Amino acid sequence: MPVRIPLAELSTVVNHSVTDLIYEDDSFNDNENDQFKVKVWKTRPIRLVGGTKQNLLVEVPLKIWAQKGIGTLGMYTYQETTFETVMYFSTSVKFNTDWTVATSTQPNGFKWISKPVLDFGMVKIPITPLVEKSLKKEQQKFCETMDRQMDAQLDFRKYAVMAWNSFSQPFRILDDYDTWLKITPVSVSVAPMKIYRDAIDVYFGIQVFSETFTGLAPASSPLV
Repeated sequence: MPVRIPLAELSTVVNHSVTDLIYEDDSFNDNENDQFKVKVWKTRPIRLVGGTKQNLLVEVPLKIWAQKGIGTLGMYTYQETTFETVMYFSTSVKFNTDWTVATSTQPNGFKWISKPVLDFGMVKIPITPLVEKSLKKEQQKFCETMDRQMDAQLDFRKYAVMAWNSFSQPFRILDDYDTWLKITPVSVSVAPMKIYRDAIDVYFGIQVFSETFTGLAPASSPLV
């Protein structure tokens, strides 16, 4: 029994679970009085595609607003800037013995569309390290959110039960002789999961015990 899950549907689930405002630091005085504020938004839907190592590649486009103060003794001059980057993640997928799926998402770097620089006239301050520090804090939280949502959606127990129960009812194979075939499932197996660029494919197999009866219809096989 083939089962296909389009990655576009999985992307929709993940996007619904991640708000547009992903991260916000609205205090100049935290982090040892770093005089730095930052907000991070998702600018476009998160995208999932199949990787080359039977993994999922995740792309998260971001817009970032940052404000930084320079000065001393409580006298600061503030400047703000807005720029964009893309965060990347890699998700491995494996089956558990109970037909659920376990995913493990790991950060896979950044790509700066434009690097953040604050312009104070004669002084230009690159704030890439400060921004990356904030983003890296959120990356692990994002990985946990991704895994939680995908593990919930990639639950194949319902498909295994569907395959098992599809054989529960005996069916007549010869009308003239009231001959029935009863198939009792014995075990369910699964082929290795295949991840393509746009979908996840899984094939279930069922080992069965078959019996032939004549006369009255035999009892159904037990459901699960």
